[in-house]
Amino acid sequence: MAHRFACGILILAVSACGGPLGGIESVETAEPGRPAYAVGVLKGDFANDFDFLTGAPYLTSEREVEMYSYVLTGGESGSPACESAWTTEPDLKIGEQPACSGKRNRRSYVPNRKAQAELAVVAGDVTLPLAAGWTVRGVDAYAVQPEDIVENQRLKSHDGYFYFNQYCIDAPKPECERLRFTTIRFDPQQEYLVVGALAADGKSLGPFQDEKGEEHFYIAPLAHLAEIQ
Repeated sequence: MAHRFACGILILAVSACGGPLGGIESVETAEPGRPAYAVGVLKGDFANDFDFLTGAPYLTSEREVEMYSYVLTGGESGSPACESAWTTEPDLKIGEQPACSGKRNRRSYVPNRKAQAELAVVAGDVTLPLAAGWTVRGVDAYAVQPEDIVENQRLKSHDGYFYFNQYCIDAPKPECERLRFTTIRFDPQQEYLVVGALAADGKSLGPFQDEKGEEHFYIAPLAHLAEIQ
């Protein structure tokens, strides 16, 4: 549950008070239950996708599956037409459409997956676990490369997607599937800024809300520290 605070008490929020988020205290001096920031290295269980990706320090990872499937379109004349296209949501009842009568789409063999690292920030002598639901600011997404794929998968890379077969790149059929990975990596040896609210017992960090109900709980490079002081 996010704590809620109004401007003029401790924080200034962009939407509520017209200025940048500021006046937040360090976890070393902030009272329990109040907005606070920590600076330190991040430790914990990374957001790995071991079915497909080699282990790495992922803050977040998402696997999205697309199927090459029969889809109903308007057609050039405006009448319904049955065509094939990549889609994240194949219509498993496409054969019931007159234009696609007798056609069949199947489910993907691979599920979609989204993961977030389970982390704690080590700020000096204090280790503070982070509640789930934090976001990341100022860290670019990492583009998964062929060398990041586990060896037994032997996926083929093309235009940001990974395919199980070459023909699914060259001449796909309504049985092909492809994967897109969206990830953010971080450096476990580098210090980061974590902004949130100290728990009532002062032993963890979670979200807080400003006067307009906007939630703040994020990880960012240290360059963002000036925004909150």
